[in-house]
Amino acid sequence: YKVSKKESVISLVDGGVAAGKVTLGAGHLNTVVLSGGGTTTLTAANSGAVCVFDNTAASNFTLPQPELGMYFTFISAVTAAADHVIQAPTNDHGFLGGVTFTQLTSTAADQCDSFIAATDGNNDFITLNGSTTGGVAGCVIHCHAILGTGAAKSWVVHGSLIGTGNTITPFGDSQL
Repeated sequence: YKVSKKESVISLVDGGVAAGKVTLGAGHLNTVVLSGGGTTTLTAANSGAVCVFDNTAASNFTLPQPELGMYFTFISAVTAAADHVIQAPTNDHGFLGGVTFTQLTSTAADQCDSFIAATDGNNDFITLNGSTTGGVAGCVIHCHAILGTGAAKSWVVHGSLIGTGNTITPFGDSQL
C-alpha cells in the first residue's frame, strides 16, 4: 500500500487500515479559556483546557461537577492585583494534594515552602492574591478529577506558585 504525502493512515489494532475521513470522539478538546477578569464557569466539555488568568483584576474559575478523568491546568499570565480564584463546584467536594511555593524576591532556602489542602477534602477554594498566596505571572496549578459528583475529595491538585510576600496557604473553605 503506497501512501501519498496528502493521505493519512491509521493502523488499527486488528491490523486493518482506516481509510477516508475518520472522526475520533469520546475525548475532551484541549482548548484555552481566558479569565478576562470575571467569573468563568467551566463545563465538562472544557476538560483538558488550559485556563489562563490573563487580567490583573479579580477573576474566578469555577470547576464543573467532577467526572473521572477530567482535568484542567491553570496558569497565571499576569500578576494578580486582586484575587484569582479556582473554586470547586460544590461545598465540601474540594481539593486534595498540594503546591510548592517560591518567594520571588528571595533566593534563600527558607523562602520556599509547600502547602497541602485539608485532608478531608473540605477546601473548596484556591486563592492567588499576587503576593502571599501566589499569583505572580508563571504560576501553574493542575486539577484532576478523581471521584464523581457524589463524593468529597473530588479534585487532586499539584502545582508551583510564585509570590512576593511571606507565604501562606492558598487553600481555604472560602475565598481567602
